[in-house]
Amino acid sequence: MKSPQDIRQDLSEPSPDSSVVSDGVGETSGDASGSQKLLRIGQLAERCGKTVRALHLYEELGLLRPVLRSKGGFRLYSANAIERVQWISRLQEADVSLGEIQVLLRRLEEERIGAAAMMRLRDLLSAKLVEVREQQRKLSQLAQDLAAGLHYLDGCRVCEPEHLTSECTDCKIHGHDGNQPLMVAGVHTT
Repeated sequence: MKSPQDIRQDLSEPSPDSSVVSDGVGETSGDASGSQKLLRIGQLAERCGKTVRALHLYEELGLLRPVLRSKGGFRLYSANAIERVQWISRLQEADVSLGEIQVLLRRLEEERIGAAAMMRLRDLLSAKLVEVREQQRKLSQLAQDLAAGLHYLDGCRVCEPEHLTSECTDCKIHGHDGNQPLMVAGVHTT
């Protein structure tokens, strides 16, 4: 079995049956369908909303691999690389580090049984879904607290200037009942 480093090396060198037609356009021929449009790293970065530097990092970590290099040394990627970059981005949004993605991919490559590999991925996605749902619950509560605070403070807009700040802690005017929501009550000191 080849090491990830050997695989990266194989992918970075054009195979003898792949010929680069144009160094500037990024088209290759030799596949069954005729020609396939390949993307340079800058084009891939633009399509994915990433920097070239980020994609270089992904490549260094073994998360992304060019299909081949052109005569001029340009990295050329298939359209599938867009999906890979989007997948990495989505995992990062779920607080999965690049190092964790690297380990996951290494373990998936080491698995000989497809179902076992997919179960590893499923376990990660399942754990992240639990975390995201907990974050949603917390954000929902925060949104309710902020809305309650704003609703309460809307009554303060019409308060007359003769009322002092010290009266705000147990205000019973302008629709207030003396009980302040958390986002307002926490401002007062004892």
